[in-house]
Amino acid sequence: MSASATRDATKFVAIDILADFIFFPVWWYTAGFVRALRMAGSWFRDTRRMFGLGIWIKNIFVPMFAQYDIWGRVISFIVRLANIIGRALALLIVALIILALLLVYLALPLLLAWLIVTKLFAVMSA
Repeated sequence: MSASATRDATKFVAIDILADFIFFPVWWYTAGFVRALRMAGSWFRDTRRMFGLGIWIKNIFVPMFAQYDIWGRVISFIVRLANIIGRALALLIVALIILALLLVYLALPLLLAWLIVTKLFAVMSA
C-alpha cells in the first residue's frame, strides 16, 4: 500500500511540475504582464506626484514671495518655467526607464530560451 501511495505522490508531483513548466510562458505574458503593467503605472503615478508637475504648471503665473511688481512676476515666471522643464524632463526619463524595464520583462523568457537552446546545441556538438 505504501509503494502505491509513494508512486501516486511522485506521479502527482511530476505532473504538477510539468504543468507549471508548460503554463509558465502563458502566465508570464498574460497575468504576469498585467501585474507588471500595474506596477509600472503605480511607479509612474507616484513619481508624477512626487515631482508635482501639475502644481507647478497651475501656479506658473503666480508671483513668488508676494512680489507683485513686474520684475517679481518676470523672475517668478522664468524660475517656474525652468523648474517645469526640468521636472518634465526628469519625468520623461523615468517614463523611458519604465518602458525599457517592461521591454526587458517581455524579452527575458525569450532570451533565456535562446541561451538554453544554444548552450544545448553547443554541448551536443562538442
